[in-house]
Amino acid sequence: MQGKKLAFLKAILFFLIICLITFLGLSVFVPRPKNIKQVETPQRTIEYAAIGDSITRGIGDTNKNEGFVGALKDRVETEDHLIVKTHNFGYTGKTSSQIKKRIFSDSNLRKSVVDSKLITLDMGGNDMIYTIQNNFFKLEKKEFIPKAQLFKKNMTESLKELRRLNPKANIIVIGIYNPFYLYFNDIKDLNNLFEEWNNIIVEIVHKNPKTFYQDTNNFINSKSAKKTVDGKIINRYLSKSDDVHPNGLGYSLIANELFNLIKKYKLI
Repeated sequence: MQGKKLAFLKAILFFLIICLITFLGLSVFVPRPKNIKQVETPQRTIEYAAIGDSITRGIGDTNKNEGFVGALKDRVETEDHLIVKTHNFGYTGKTSSQIKKRIFSDSNLRKSVVDSKLITLDMGGNDMIYTIQNNFFKLEKKEFIPKAQLFKKNMTESLKELRRLNPKANIIVIGIYNPFYLYFNDIKDLNNLFEEWNNIIVEIVHKNPKTFYQDTNNFINSKSAKKTVDGKIINRYLSKSDDVHPNGLGYSLIANELFNLIKKYKLI
């Protein structure tokens, strides 16, 4: 009886040793699961080419952020969680003829257009202002007709070339605004001239696919723009240094309108 009990205990001990060896062997040869890290989806990067005059350059921006270009970049990156690489081709003081020439000849600009998902274009403001300065005391419509025709030609050819360079990009054309509105709002001919030039832009935009128009005149010269300081009427959206270019607030308004347009039509 004592022998059988001893044999039974030996069998149990042998079984336990076999189980221990098996467990130790599996722990050596079976790889342990590694800590699984959550893979973050990389942010999408888009290229944005901004082409135009001093408005695109951001002259007068009290925020020192490249005007509406920088403000729009910040808004898209913050709210859409994208990385926006901007290429600013704003040429201070240039007319539509000079900007068109750059579009056809500037190799850096042309490469940026090819690579961009979004393009903004503003031109014509200097054409209008130079014509007003040269004819301020005799604002006759006949003086503006040839300028308007040339502007239309330049805008049409510029958009055609941009589209040839990049058939897929969305293009936003920014309208011009009357910086003299609050100071000379009684000169209806002057206001009508700006409206007519913006109508030219709208007409051209409607003939071009994937091309959109963004007005600026209606909010830069809205009722909220009027402000009186020391008895003097000023436009709260324009720079104090020249009363022509937007200030930081004005550029932020333009950027907000552009952002809303982008969201509405899913342009990026």
